[in-house]
This record gives sequence, structure tokens and C-alpha cells, in this order.
Amino acid sequence: MPPTSDKSSDTAIVLINTGSPLALTLKEVRRYLINFLTDPRIIGLAAPLRHALVRGIIAPLRAKKSIKKYERIWTDEGPLLRLYSHRLANRMETLSGIPVRCAMRYEHKTTEIILRELVSMGKREIILVPLFPHYAMSSYETAVLHVRDIAQKLGAERLSLRCVAPYHDHPLYVESLARSIATQTRPGDHLLFSFHGIPLYQVKPYVGQPMRDYPRQCKATVRDVLEHPALSTIDGLTHEICYQSRFGHHEWLSPATTDRVKALPSEGKKRIVVVCPSFICDCLESVDEIGFEAKEDYLHAGGEELVFIPCLNDSEDIAKALLDVASNPLSLSEVLPAGL
Repeated sequence: MPPTSDKSSDTAIVLINTGSPLALTLKEVRRYLINFLTDPRIIGLAAPLRHALVRGIIAPLRAKKSIKKYERIWTDEGPLLRLYSHRLANRMETLSGIPVRCAMRYEHKTTEIILRELVSMGKREIILVPLFPHYAMSSYETAVLHVRDIAQKLGAERLSLRCVAPYHDHPLYVESLARSIATQTRPGDHLLFSFHGIPLYQVKPYVGQPMRDYPRQCKATVRDVLEHPALSTIDGLTHEICYQSRFGHHEWLSPATTDRVKALPSEGKKRIVVVCPSFICDCLESVDEIGFEAKEDYLHAGGEELVFIPCLNDSEDIAKALLDVASNPLSLSEVLPAGL
């Protein structure tokens, strides 16, 4: 749990996730895609070219496809990612008694609104918890930099910002994930760990740095999860790691999830279980890309059953895990590379 000393009255926790369109309309989906894809840590082109391509070509074209995907994960209370992220914040606040809010990296001004609210409440120390257990430029890093920039805009003398380290191997996160997987896994199943994909040019600068080596952290999560008693006692369980959500022409981490789900039936894997450890809360990449598109590809290729494991979402297990993670925050200079 976060500290319960006298200083805790000055403390709040801010979760940070990617975000979703504000409404299920082409205009809002396009606006969200522009916010997302013009981030240089998502598309690494020079700013003028990146903005021209995204605003003029990519966002208008992708919005028409994306809105159909969002329709599949939109509830009466909005998109799943926003719904579960805020429910998780509420559960953590109930468990800890400390104010917990959830900001969204690509939703217009949500971070600024939340930080202003916390300052008005007299909160001076903010513990930032990215809802990404692993360090990647396009998830953890961009989220932390975004909140830092907003906090500086509000006035550094009024706000102390610290951040949790990547928690890919935290025992309570590992336990939450292992127990979740075990509920739907049988002896002899093939377990597919489908991680968020990133291009190799974002991997190479951090190779060998334990705090930021993304493939190394993914492998550590898989190792620890499989060693947990909830899974280690399941007979005949096989597994592999793959990476999803590729786009563009760069070389990416491999193998690709799409390639593997199409190939596995011919390799004798007639029932597979797929989990997405990169995301705490369900989103397009988990529910739609795996639970709908990958499942369709797998069955079409001759597979018999693809079992999609939902993300940890707002479960009590992950709420307690993240509160424990938040009890040991670091300075931003410790979690971010030098020079950022």
C-alpha cells in the first residue's frame, strides 16, 4: 500500500492509460487517431511529414475502419478501456483511502483537468502509475513524459511527481496474471502470450537496460507466470511469445501474433489460450484484435477453439497489486533515460 504517514494526506495516485474516442462518431474517432498517431513515439517521422500524413491520409482512412472496431467494444457506459480504467481507480481508492484518478494520454486535456483538481484538493505529491507493466517508448515512456509536461505547465513548485518502475515481474502482478490465466486453461493447452508489438528501432536503444529492455521484460513476465503454482501444475502446457498490432514498414519484434494464430492449427494446436499481458485494461488490441480478429483467423485456418483471457481490468487482485507497486515510487530521473 502507498505510505500512510502524515504526508499521505498530501498524496494522490494517478493512473495513466492511452484513452479512447470521446464518442462513437467518425469525427471523434478521427480526432483521437490524430492525437494518437501524431505522437513521435508512435510514428517516428519528422514532425511536418508525420502531421501531414496522419491528418491528410492515415486518420481519415483508418477512422472508417476503426469505428467498426470500436462498435464491438462500446458499452452503454462508453469504451471498455475507459470504463475499466476508471473502475480500477475507484477500487484502488476504496481499498487505500487515497485519492486515485485515471488520466488518458490521448484524450484532450484529461490529464490537465485531473492534475488541477488534485492541486485544488491540496495534493502536492502525485504517484504516477502507467497501466503498462512493461517499458516501451510507445506506451510507458510517452505516458510518463506527457504527465511530466503537464505538471511542469501547472508549476513544478506546486507539484512533486514520482513514478512507479515497470512492474512486469512484481510478485502480485505475476500472481494476478497467473491466476487469471489458470481459470480457463486445461492440461495440454497451448498458451500464447501476445504482447504489444513495437518496431526494432524503439527496442535497440534500451537493449541491456533492465529498467527499459522491453523484450527482456516480456520474457521475464512469461517465465515468472509459468513458474507460478497456478500454472506450473497444469500438465502438458506449452507456450510461446508473439507480438501484435504491427503497422507501417519498419521491422518489428517477431513473431507476429497474426502469423502464429494462422499457423498453429497446421502444427497440431487445435485449442489455444491467448493472453495480452501488455495491457492492464481491455481495449481494441485485446478484445477486438485477439477476441474477434485473431479468433476468426485461427478458426478459418482449421483451429477448433481459441480462448481469449480478458485483461485484469478492475479486479481486486490487480488493484491490490498496483497499490503495492505504488508504495515504492521513484523519481522521474530514475525511470526515464538520461536526456529526456
